[in-house]
Amino acid sequence: MKLKLLYLAQNAIESKIIKDELSERNIDSLITGNNLLSAIGELPIDAMFSKVYVSEDNFKIANMYIENYKTKYNG
Repeated sequence: MKLKLLYLAQNAIESKIIKDELSERNIDSLITGNNLLSAIGELPIDAMFSKVYVSEDNFKIANMYIENYKTKYNG
């Protein structure tokens, strides 16, 4: 199964919320980067974000959720 980056979450809490919401829609996801916060300053700027991945098969439906999420919470 090939994974595709769905979203760069601001922190571990946001990534967990998104993972839970996707799970409620029967979409499996993988979160990476939550443990890198202690190394900020040593790593590239994008390392401060938690990355949410989904399978390519679920990307389209998951991306629809993310677009609604961004509109609702990020203005």
